[in-house]
Amino acid sequence: MSEKQKKSRRLAPGASLRLAYKIVVGSLRLLLSYPILVVPMLPVYVLVLFVLLNLSTPDTWPSLLLQFLEVFGVALALMLSFAAISLMLRQLHEGREPSLRAAVLSPDLMKMVPSVMGLTAIWFSVVLVLVIVEMVIRALLDRISESLSDAVVNAIFGTLADALRMAAFMMIAIMAFEKVGVQPAYERLKNVAKREGVTACGGLVLTGLVSALIVLLLVGAEWAVVNLGMGAVSPVLWVVILAPVWLLSMYLEQLFVTGLYLYCTVPDSPVVAALLRDVVGRELPQPA
Repeated sequence: MSEKQKKSRRLAPGASLRLAYKIVVGSLRLLLSYPILVVPMLPVYVLVLFVLLNLSTPDTWPSLLLQFLEVFGVALALMLSFAAISLMLRQLHEGREPSLRAAVLSPDLMKMVPSVMGLTAIWFSVVLVLVIVEMVIRALLDRISESLSDAVVNAIFGTLADALRMAAFMMIAIMAFEKVGVQPAYERLKNVAKREGVTACGGLVLTGLVSALIVLLLVGAEWAVVNLGMGAVSPVLWVVILAPVWLLSMYLEQLFVTGLYLYCTVPDSPVVAALLRDVVGRELPQPA
């Protein structure tokens, strides 16, 4: 396809935002049809729960180095779990019912592991640099206004961190579908970002809003419980409840970037049809 043809297929901003909305909603619909898609994330839930519980009790905080290793372990587990999810999505793309066993035992997953580990290390290093820069800027802005510091820094660096994570997710999806390494996946990522940058930004905002809405509902439920005289929800229970909310957010991001990548490269994929509901799941194998 010529460059002129590629440019002609780019969507207008309004259409891009509608596309982002349809992919996010379709991701939730696909989860209801195939709950097995989130099974690879269950070990990540255990790790997240362990880290959050550990950090919620300052008396038992590990050393700074161990904290970094714990966070890196969660990031690596999350990336590896998405590698398995990507292979299950590829099974759907090929017209097969998703099988966790087939994905885990697939030679493709074994081939992806070194690339995923390298990508996670690169991502973690970049985020670590951002954290250091954030701390410096926050310290400088605190001299002007502490509230201004929080608002500006959280808006800028929070968005950057989310965008980097979703970029890493898309690279893993590309590696799974095209059986390529980190460098070719990065080149394909740049092409998708150039073509559908507005859609990508829209998905970034929408996936965050879904998670924020769930958290607000949970906060409202806690307020109702407290005001009904049933006592406050314990911090440990809150950690147990919020960890799945975080994982749901990660799932939505993963499915969104996969859907966007397939929309840009293989628009006639059955997965795209299901996400956009152009064909209401007719081309996908039905769960047993």
